[in-house]
Amino acid sequence: MRPARHTIVSRSAFGPDRITRCVGDVLQTFDRVCGNLYLPSDFDEQSVAEFYDGLADSYESHIDLDFNLKLISHLLAAVSKSSSARTDVLDYGIGPGLSRLLLDEYPNVNLHGADISNRMVILANRSGIPTVQCSSRIGRDPFPAGSFDGVFAANVAHYFRDTAPFLLWARLLRLGGRIAFNARLRTVSPTRRERRDYMSALAACGFVRISDEIIEIRSAQRRYNVWVIRATKGPTSVPCQPQCVPPIPIPE
Repeated sequence: MRPARHTIVSRSAFGPDRITRCVGDVLQTFDRVCGNLYLPSDFDEQSVAEFYDGLADSYESHIDLDFNLKLISHLLAAVSKSSSARTDVLDYGIGPGLSRLLLDEYPNVNLHGADISNRMVILANRSGIPTVQCSSRIGRDPFPAGSFDGVFAANVAHYFRDTAPFLLWARLLRLGGRIAFNARLRTVSPTRRERRDYMSALAACGFVRISDEIIEIRSAQRRYNVWVIRATKGPTSVPCQPQCVPPIPIPE
């Protein structure tokens, strides 16, 4: 059965018809691409924001919620301090605030959120998580440098077009702060080039102790193989300008 389309009022260069059509078309591929939404590669940041503005209020009804919560929990655990000390954590791409459902499991975490979609920001704030609208562009975020001990991003990295998000994370983290995110996995494992691209990009942005693994997440609906990448902010200063990395193909 074809998912219902959602009407989006847009001033984007792509126009409301284009974005509305993508909502219906992209949702068709939801299971096929392991529970993630993938937009056409010619979507810019404004178009991505408008897409999620239109999807926000019905977002949870379209996703595998069990999978998403287990993934978020895994990433949150990776960036949280092992001691009982308070950990300031940023959920980058928080969406409507699903991570709120896990806070009882992480009582030492002081969670904040950021998202490109204004509607998602509104919903996340309503859920009780202080959330701001945030772009990956340096100088366009509202957080002071060194605000966080950890940053995680669930189902977000496939939108990255260059190293700007990594540079932003490096600036927002305190020395020794950790990041964890999942990257798109097109087959059972990443290629050597895919691994090299991510590892090189993170190293160029000042991260050390970079590692990755394939984890298996079983939800009530199905089994997922997820490529998780982790790193720690090192002492090296990072460049101010983002560097291009090979684009990640997104199914049309």
